[in-house]
Amino acid sequence: MATKQEFVELIGRAFADDEFRTKLQSDPVGAAKEAGIQLTPEQQKLLESADLKSLITDVDTRVSKVLW
Repeated sequence: MATKQEFVELIGRAFADDEFRTKLQSDPVGAAKEAGIQLTPEQQKLLESADLKSLITDVDTRVSKVLW
C-alpha cells in the first residue's frame, strides 16, 4: 500500500516525466509497480479517473504566470 508521501512522489514524477505520465494515465498499477509502489484500490481509482495531462498543463500555466 502506497503511503501518502509515495503517492505524492508518484504524481510529482508524472509532472516531470511526460513518458511516465502517459504510462501512469494508461496503466496506473503497472506504472506504480515499476516505481516500486503498490497502490491501494482507492489510489488506483483516483488515478484512473484523473486527467493528469490537463491538471499538469493547468499547474504549469499558473506557475509560469507567477514566475515570469
